[in-house]
Amino acid sequence: LFFETDSERVFAHTTDQAYEARLRLYELESMLPGYFIRVSRSAIVSTLHVFSIRKSLTGVNLISFRQSHKEVYGSRLYSRELFRKMNERFMYENG
Repeated sequence: LFFETDSERVFAHTTDQAYEARLRLYELESMLPGYFIRVSRSAIVSTLHVFSIRKSLTGVNLISFRQSHKEVYGSRLYSRELFRKMNERFMYENG
C-alpha cells in the first residue's frame, strides 16, 4: 500500500502488516514502478490502492486505502502530482 518513515526507519505497509525496509525512501522512489508516488517527505503510496483522499483546509490530505484501515497523510507540496496520477488511474479504469 505505502512506504513511510518513522524515526529514521522505513516501513513497507501491506493491508494488515508492516515490514521494515532496508532502503531509504529516496532509494525506493527511484526503483518503484510509476504508480507509486511521493505524497510527503515521509511517505510514498501506491495509487492502485488509494480508496479516498480527504482534503483539509490546511492543505494536508488524509489518504485511505482499499480494504485496509490504514491511512497516511500527504502534504500540499505533493498534492498536484498525486491528483494528476489519480486522474490517470481513473481514465485508465474507466476509459
